[in-house]
Amino acid sequence: MQILVVDDEPTVGEVIRSSLQRSNMEVVLALSAGEALEILTNEEIDLLVTDLVMPDMTGIELVRKLRQNARYQDLPVLMISGRADRQDIIAANELGILGFVAKPFNPDELSRRIRSVFQERRQLLREQQVRAIWDRRQTSFNDIFTPQIVFGEPLSRIEDLWKPENRRLVTYLNNAREAIDMLNQANERLDMGYVIEDNTVDIILPLVRHAAKKWIKLILLSTRCPGKPLLLVRLFTINRGSDMPIFLIYDHRDEFSDEERQGLKKMGVKLLKRANLDKDRLKRLFDRHVVRKIRPRTKIPAPTFPTPEELRERLIEDLDSMTTLPPLPLVYQRILELSRDSESDLKEWIQIIRMDPMTCAVILRHTNTLAYGFKGRIAEIDRAVVLLGKNAVAALVASEGMRQAFTAVQEQGFDLEDFWLHSLAVGFAAYILSFPLSGDTEYPAQERSFAALDLEDEVVDQLRQIDLPGRLHLDYTRENPFVGGIMHDLGKGVMVHSYPGLFPLLLEELKARDWGVPMSFVEQELAGGMTHPIVGEILARSWGLDDEVCDVILHHHFPEIDETFAFLIGIADIIGQALYPFPRGARFPIGRALEEGKIDSVASFLPEGFCDNPLLSVEEFTTLAGAVAPKVRHYTERMRLSVRP
Repeated sequence: MQILVVDDEPTVGEVIRSSLQRSNMEVVLALSAGEALEILTNEEIDLLVTDLVMPDMTGIELVRKLRQNARYQDLPVLMISGRADRQDIIAANELGILGFVAKPFNPDELSRRIRSVFQERRQLLREQQVRAIWDRRQTSFNDIFTPQIVFGEPLSRIEDLWKPENRRLVTYLNNAREAIDMLNQANERLDMGYVIEDNTVDIILPLVRHAAKKWIKLILLSTRCPGKPLLLVRLFTINRGSDMPIFLIYDHRDEFSDEERQGLKKMGVKLLKRANLDKDRLKRLFDRHVVRKIRPRTKIPAPTFPTPEELRERLIEDLDSMTTLPPLPLVYQRILELSRDSESDLKEWIQIIRMDPMTCAVILRHTNTLAYGFKGRIAEIDRAVVLLGKNAVAALVASEGMRQAFTAVQEQGFDLEDFWLHSLAVGFAAYILSFPLSGDTEYPAQERSFAALDLEDEVVDQLRQIDLPGRLHLDYTRENPFVGGIMHDLGKGVMVHSYPGLFPLLLEELKARDWGVPMSFVEQELAGGMTHPIVGEILARSWGLDDEVCDVILHHHFPEIDETFAFLIGIADIIGQALYPFPRGARFPIGRALEEGKIDSVASFLPEGFCDNPLLSVEEFTTLAGAVAPKVRHYTERMRLSVRP
């Protein structure tokens, strides 16, 4: 606070100055009204304290002269007087003088009066700022036709700005508003505005699908904004399709860990401390990122989106910088290495499996759920492994390995057992649909396993008649349908693990659409290129899974005509979604469409081009799905029991 004290008696002026300086106020002293006018011309004064009676000009005359200048119409004034008649009091009221301090005065009392004046002025100023901030904002993206800055802040109503904890926020937003107004005045026809959103979802949606997105030029997102602001920044950085910048606004350094700071820096995300953003700095920021990029006014260029290769590199960089991917369980890692060697000894398989009691239990319980023609219960893991064969064992180890990989995941709406059961159902469906029945097989263990499924003769006849394996020409030495089915949705686990907060947003949007679109569609809208097939393939390759499995994970929703393994998993996924939708409460229309024989009516849920794919007609698929679905459910439930004590 800078205070101008005007008194023609130097002794009185010095007493006032000393008293106010002891209260940490800056004081400028003038010995006459003329000297005061000169100081007011050259200095920024916050309060005037003037004597009423002075030889060259009275205090009333001084204030009356000041009020003629717009700069001083609202300057707060206190009058010091040994006497004040009725006319002086009336004139003081007309001029907006806040009150009289009688001589002789107590210096401490004068300090209190001045502090009270400033508190009242600050409150009035804050009220004006709050009203201006709230009234000036754009209230709907539908009304945007000029360049806009988006502020992500925890403000849903004007009352939020009155909260004591938001005082700094009011100053920041008011500085931003004034900076925008200054730039608009300096740039004809700019008409820049701003939007305040109190949830990151309300920022994401306009960015990905709203017609007004071309007008959004800058995003300043507070770490206090509800809806996982750090998640939005990561998604935006991965999917940026233009040069529109986004900044994270923070208040305290400890809002980020050192690892998060380093990760964000590596990804090119800029952090700004709110306390450092005064009006001048905000003006420079807006000028650089908004004004200069649209001057001269030309047609707004279309955004350029990253290529698949660029997108993958950004995803890998983000995952490396901001999170730790779940590790591949050791037992599956070792089994994976052995499965690549067709000459590997089953004794080595057994030795590795024995290292993990849970995997042993799963294999034994699974073996005992099926009728292999042996009498009595199988209690030895050696016998179970030999009986099942390498492919079946690899699939069971994969199932348990994936379940273990995401055991620690905790996210609203995500249930690990539902996720695992859906994957199991897809694995069983792919396995049953893919087994060659048209001739002899060179894999006796597989033949025993298939026989153990105990399918009805009618079902076997339908499988043999359509002969899907004969059409697919799978390479059973490299393509394990059960493993492909187990791993196909690996990316959903990665998204929940590495992008906390995203899965509830996906579910919320699916519910808003009454489950009328597949999850991959909503992922594309909310997360851009970061869909579960892409992040799943990244994790699969980091685990060292075979190319065949990685390609299935990436392409099972969009298989090319020659990607028969991906096509198989894609149609098995339809059966799995109908029987065990994920999440469990999802009301996707696939199940009803299959029951009614109208699967082509839900084309968006099917692998791309499925209805026109020459490998399998819609009618043939409906027949196969109806035939195998009961057994898929039966053995999925058996597997559910096999992991329980």
